[in-house]
Amino acid sequence: MSEQVVHGQVEAMADAEQILRVERAREVLVAQLVGLGATMCAAMDAHEGFVPCEHAFGVVIEGAAAVCACEDEARLEELTAAVRARSEHVAEHRGVAMGASAHVDMTDVDAVSLLLCVLGGAPRMARAMRAGVMSQEANAALVRALACLGERGRDLAPCVRELSGAIAGLAL
Repeated sequence: MSEQVVHGQVEAMADAEQILRVERAREVLVAQLVGLGATMCAAMDAHEGFVPCEHAFGVVIEGAAAVCACEDEARLEELTAAVRARSEHVAEHRGVAMGASAHVDMTDVDAVSLLLCVLGGAPRMARAMRAGVMSQEANAALVRALACLGERGRDLAPCVRELSGAIAGLAL
């Protein structure tokens, strides 16, 4: 005989206003990461053979990993400022336009799939970074995926496949 499950109203376990502020901070961080991805891609495309330094990729990876794991609004804002500063730095030093920050269209199934791939892969990439086994292929795929999220109407499926394959190939 099975037990009967009684459903009741779920009570809030935290301050709803704080949760919403943190969620907004996450959205802004993602939008800035999209802009940094576009900036880094513009620099790579404009200068044949150029690959940004590991520090620049580290800013991207740390920011993307924090989107899922960080509950501290101030830390998310700090990372957002660091992402924007890195975008300004790359644009200035490589003579390219700074990529525009762009909010991901959460009603677009393909955009959500790509965003989930970025955010799901970021912790694995962060572990690879800490272990000293960063992959230029994965790093480039990550920033290209972020840049793609800012391009409305683009077919995102190839970006999902490229990033997923690069993350799967990390030597961890």
